[in-house]
Amino acid sequence: MRQLGILEVPIGTIRFESYNAELTDVASLNRELETKFIGLSFPENEKCIHIDSEANISNFLGVFSLIFTRLKSGQFQITVTRDDGTVIDVTMSSTRVTENGLDITDDM
Repeated sequence: MRQLGILEVPIGTIRFESYNAELTDVASLNRELETKFIGLSFPENEKCIHIDSEANISNFLGVFSLIFTRLKSGQFQITVTRDDGTVIDVTMSSTRVTENGLDITDDM
């Protein structure tokens, strides 16, 4: 947590890695407030994607939902590391999302 005025903000890093992801409407995804808030910018017309961002990770599931709805094919390996050292491993395909091995697709 990082103190910002009277608020404590959960800061951490998010790493997206894919060698075969195909996203639809990347320009729209990059304009989403949630995506901008975390500082993510996805390249257009590239399947090999590697992005690291250090930011407020309080709404990472909201961001994942935006990406999940635009993932046409392929998959992402996503690692969220909280500032307390907790690591969350996420695997996202166009049909399924798991968090530390548990299916969370219905939460998307």
